[in-house]
Amino acid sequence: MPDTRHKEGKSHEIPDTEELVTAIIQELTVSPIFKDLLQSCIDKTIENKFGILGINETDGENLETIVTGIATDKLGIPTTVNDLEGVHRVGLKDAAKTRSVVVRFNTHQARDQFIQNRRKLKGSRIVVREDLTYSSQELLRKTLAHRIVETAWTKDGKVFGKINLEGRPSFVTRVRDVCALDALAL
Repeated sequence: MPDTRHKEGKSHEIPDTEELVTAIIQELTVSPIFKDLLQSCIDKTIENKFGILGINETDGENLETIVTGIATDKLGIPTTVNDLEGVHRVGLKDAAKTRSVVVRFNTHQARDQFIQNRRKLKGSRIVVREDLTYSSQELLRKTLAHRIVETAWTKDGKVFGKINLEGRPSFVTRVRDVCALDALAL
């Protein structure tokens, strides 16, 4: 979420670093290989993070305790507050809806354990998702919407799609890969 600073009675919006870098990448007229390299650097900055939706919001809540409780009690992963680098809610507070929680683990291994066991939360209101950059979210959306893609998912910020033609997962990394699926459908 952009930071807003007030100077001489005026409000100036300071863009989020990820949004700013993503905007710069989109504006660059350089080789696609360079753009992909920059995008992978952005993906690295969020690799130990993920989002949790469906945790009820209360005044004075201790999110670290809540997240470690979910990990230990519901997922069977012994987790302590020391395993977490940071936990916070994102978005503006609104009584009508619950804000999601972003969690950053100290190690990629701890994050992966949480992600791999998230299926144990099926049937509860809690959903765990990878924290994706805007461009990766857009790629996932386009992949899911494509007519020959049966299902799509993410792992470590990369988008995968299962194509109906061969029944085996196909690695999708760029929007142009999704566009190339049209040639396979013919």
